[in-house]
Amino acid sequence: MSPRSGFVHSVVKMEKPLKSCRIRLRNSIRRRRLLKRRMKMETENLKLYLENIRILTENEKLKNQAVMLCEENKELLSQLRTKSSPTTS
Repeated sequence: MSPRSGFVHSVVKMEKPLKSCRIRLRNSIRRRRLLKRRMKMETENLKLYLENIRILTENEKLKNQAVMLCEENKELLSQLRTKSSPTTS
C-alpha cells in the first residue's frame, strides 16, 4: 500500500461524515422553509376566514335592510293606492 492510497482512503472516510452533515443541513433548511410556508399559509387562511365572516355579517345586515325596505315599499304603495282610489272613483 502506497502512502498515496492511504491519503485517498482517509479522504474517502472523511467524505461520509461531510455528506451526512450536508444532508442534515439541507434537510434542516428544507424543514425551515416548509415551516415558514405553513405559517404563511395559516396566516393567510386566518385573514381569509375573518374576511369571510365580515362579508357574511355584512350580507346578513343587507338582507335585513332589503326586507325592511321591501316592507316599507309595500306600505307606501298601499297608502298611495288608498289615497288615489277615492279621487278616481
